[in-house]
Amino acid sequence: MIAAALYRGICDYYGYDYRALATVISAVIPAVVPAEDRDIYLSVRVLQSKAEGLVKQIQAMGYACKVLPLA
Repeated sequence: MIAAALYRGICDYYGYDYRALATVISAVIPAVVPAEDRDIYLSVRVLQSKAEGLVKQIQAMGYACKVLPLA
């Protein structure tokens, strides 16, 4: 409910018809991010000596990746 109210308020402020804009957005978003293909976080534990190389390989494939030190 709050998100819908904010959306309408922003549309009103900029002079957009929120119903027409919602139709355009709902037509575009499913094509960009299919509901069945959502982001997930993956945690992998590797040897420190291998971490840098694996991070570079994963980033080269277009995924976000970083090393998090173990606590």
